Amino acid sequence: GARGDPVYPPPPPPVPPETSRRQSAGTLDAILLDPDLLNGAAQADGSAQLAAIAQEAVVDGGADQVTFDALMSALGSVLVANISHATAVQYDATNAAAIAAAESLARAYVVGALPGEQIRKALNAAVNISAARVPAASLANSTRAAPGGVGSVVLPLSIFDGQDGAAIDGGVDVLMYNFARDVHSDDQA
Repeated sequence: GARGDPVYPPPPPPVPPETSRRQSAGTLDAILLDPDLLNGAAQADGSAQLAAIAQEAVVDGGADQVTFDALMSALGSVLVANISHATAVQYDATNAAAIAAAESLARAYVVGALPGEQIRKALNAAVNISAARVPAASLANSTRAAPGGVGSVVLPLSIFDGQDGAAIDGGVDVLMYNFARDVHSDDQA
């Protein structure tokens, strides 16, 4: 600068999205670590934040294993928290966000995957997720095991009847997730 003008250092470079996401996931996991301390608001807010971070991972190109592990741990904590601490609205919001988070985590697993790559799985006491991009021909008339070994899905021979072949030539994403609690139930039932 001119004589007498202060000289400022250049601003730091922006934090890459994957680093920011990893930090956010780790912080959220630490906050939600003890399910016994999660009241209804913490369950609803925490699961909404989980869903948002997981969705960002899908949009931005996936999540690294550290981020994925932190989000799975946090989701597990929310899902084993005492639901009697939640109002009906908080309970419903928590369940909806947990479903959204699990789906986004599964989608993040297959970002950039090639058909036929190994199935990726994440398991904990509250939620199990598996995801794979599978050649379409291998799905028809097959049985797919649910993550965690609980149940399976039988796919009929006609599963792709009426589908545009070009739409499935690059493989089909098979995303499966199951929960230890019924996230579709009415808390008042």
